[in-house]
Amino acid sequence: MKKNLHENDIVHEAQALKAASKLCRCVDDNGQHLRGPFLALVSMDAFEKKEKTTEQWIFEKLEGVYSKEDNYFDDLIGYIGSFNKWSIFKRRPQDGEVGEYIFFNHSEEEVHMGFQFLLTGILSVYYDKTRNYISRPGFTAFPSHRSCDKKLGDIEVRAIR
Repeated sequence: MKKNLHENDIVHEAQALKAASKLCRCVDDNGQHLRGPFLALVSMDAFEKKEKTTEQWIFEKLEGVYSKEDNYFDDLIGYIGSFNKWSIFKRRPQDGEVGEYIFFNHSEEEVHMGFQFLLTGILSVYYDKTRNYISRPGFTAFPSHRSCDKKLGDIEVRAIR
């Protein structure tokens, strides 16, 4: 958690979180891979880019941190957000070969979104089927009409683990 997210924080923090994720790789008694930790970079306020959108600039920095050869889905940062402005969230893929990043620009009525994304990410690991073999209840309560403002892109990974 940071008070202010600065431009130079993106690559540095994503690399640090990726290294932490690799330390947390483990298997259960049956040799099944357990889901890795939820990785997030959270701030109350953030920088703004002028030459391109802030979210696209951040996504391009993330593309430079990760590679398909070296990273699993769990190694990719799950949430980057400025609680009072926007959220970038990694959606879980159907096939396990990409980490899809989506962007939400928060309106004044949506200041709760960053907190909900953070809780959703944390609880998705806690209630993952690889954790005590229980299913995850739904904790995200976004209005059904609300879709993301923009799909930023996909980052290819080796697998979901």
